[in-house]
Amino acid sequence: MLENVIKTLNAVPQTPATFATTDPVDRLPQTARAKLTALQERVNLLRLGVVDIADRLNEAVRAGVEARNRIDQVQHKVDETHPSVKQAIEKRDRAKAEYARLDLLHAERAKPLHELGGLLNNLERWISEQRDLVAFNGPVPPIGRAAPAKVVENAREELERLRAELERVRRAPIPAKEAKALAAKHVEQLASRGAPDVSGLLEADVFGKREIGYATERVDMSRMPAGLGGSTIDVRGLLAWLDPAKYLARLEEEIDRRADDVHALPDDQRATRLRQLAAEILDVERLEEAAIEAAELAGVQIIRRVDADPRAVLGLSSDLPAPQVD
Repeated sequence: MLENVIKTLNAVPQTPATFATTDPVDRLPQTARAKLTALQERVNLLRLGVVDIADRLNEAVRAGVEARNRIDQVQHKVDETHPSVKQAIEKRDRAKAEYARLDLLHAERAKPLHELGGLLNNLERWISEQRDLVAFNGPVPPIGRAAPAKVVENAREELERLRAELERVRRAPIPAKEAKALAAKHVEQLASRGAPDVSGLLEADVFGKREIGYATERVDMSRMPAGLGGSTIDVRGLLAWLDPAKYLARLEEEIDRRADDVHALPDDQRATRLRQLAAEILDVERLEEAAIEAAELAGVQIIRRVDADPRAVLGLSSDLPAPQVD
């Protein structure tokens, strides 16, 4: 209810006042600067609208409380059918109806404020992390004859598909052959560090003791009982040194057992495919933004996504870094 209105206002990222030399708008190419300024102004207008609704909700609450108090006062003195009681009940009912109407209006206005406010916060944070902000000089994606809203809908469906494919490529296992090559390097490293030091056996120390020195490794102290030391003999290294071929063979058996070469991707192919998908996603986001702009020219407002790519929204170079995904 009214608490939700206050939470909405507090949840919308506030754009702090800054000196002109630090304003992110000043670091943008002219077209992008105009776009960001327009988005900032729209967020401010939306915020003012929600604040106005909050004030009117307060008034409706006060009117309802006054009406209830009036009902309590007069019911002790007169019959419920008395005009003063009826008037107070009517006032209470009007206040309740007005509150319900304003609450629905708040829900309607809060969504674009939250979405656009969040996007604006993301845009400004991303801009502050960049050194050089260069305009995009490629072709503007044509939206065709379809209605802009339909183009946006289709673009967002395509973005979901591409992002699912991106995640699949990221998570795809490497082929067994690559895994075995990595295992071989791992065993080689273990064996080299696990070799015992027999110099202490050949030459006694000052006390006449002769000992073999064994490599040690640090132990995660958070898993150790209180009072125990922080290092132990490097058992993995010692085992690899004793019989590296057998150690590697057992690892390869495990790799063969768990590998999924049908769905595997070599790391070089994975990197290439990830770059391709990232480029495709940005192209679709540019098409989505072009459709949103076309809709705005026709007087139709389409809410932008909070996670929209700043390069697409502001028309900036594809060579700039992609925003970090939280």
